[in-house]
Parts: sequence; structure tokens; C-alpha cells
Amino acid sequence: KLSLGISHVDATEGHIAVVLRNRLFCVFDDVPANKQLTQDAQRSLDRFVWMGENEYFPSVLALRTDSEVAGVHLFRHTATPNSKPPPQTPPIRPSSLTLTFEASEIANIDPGSLDGTAQRVPPTEAKGSCLLLIVVHVTGKLMLWRWNPKVFSWRFIEVSSLP
Repeated sequence: KLSLGISHVDATEGHIAVVLRNRLFCVFDDVPANKQLTQDAQRSLDRFVWMGENEYFPSVLALRTDSEVAGVHLFRHTATPNSKPPPQTPPIRPSSLTLTFEASEIANIDPGSLDGTAQRVPPTEAKGSCLLLIVVHVTGKLMLWRWNPKVFSWRFIEVSSLP
């Protein structure tokens, strides 16, 4: 009997992130019929899921990780305007474990930009929420992607490491 060895799962409406055998990572997305995989691409994805064969999937977020995955998390980020605290508020000292992805920068990247260059969007167009995906490795490495609803694909944002 074959086992997928599912070690981590997270889901939100239209998206399921799965880690198989601790090192194979894949996100399944609900997309329109014209954006779905061809039969050849589906067979390649099946080989990846069942046998761990690493192939390039241009329209699917699926990869073999270099270290074990400790967790996957899908979450919505809502852009909020930056505001300064009132002068009487004492400064907040961040924890040594605080990790910050530049969410304001993420919110201002044009999700329609596919040529690898980040194009800034006026703040009025950047408002709203975006779907983010973070993959946490046992080594402390964190990988961040953003869902692009205009072209139905994930866009890699950055890699960071816990201190």
C-alpha cells in the first residue's frame, strides 16, 4: 500500500497547502478550467506527489525542499496605513524572536507583474487583502509567497531565517 506521508496541511478557501514525507511541498489551487493543468502536466505532478520526482511546474507551486518542513501556513494580509503612535506611548521593545517580513512592501507589489521586476502600485490600489503562504523549515528558514488572483499563480516574495 502506497502512502503519501502527509506531514503538514493548511487550507483556506480555494487553496490547500500540503507537505508530503516532510520534504515535498505542494499547493493545490481552485482555478478556472482554462488555467488547469494539461494531462501531461497532471501526470508529472502525480509522479512528483507519489514518487518524489522533482520537475518544473510553471503553473503549480510544487517543490522538493532542502530541509524538513516544520509547517505551512496560508493567511490573509490586510494592508493598513502606517500610523505613528501618540507621543505619550512608550516605545515597544521587540522580542528577540520577532521576525518581520516587509508587509507594506508586499502589499505594494503589483501582482500582475510577471517579468520578475517589482512594480509599485499606488497605495489606493494596494488596499485590501492578499493571500500569503509561509513555509517554515526545521532549520529556521522561512519562505514567503503571495497569491496572484489576476493570473492564478503564486509569486515568490523572499526567504528569511530565524535568528
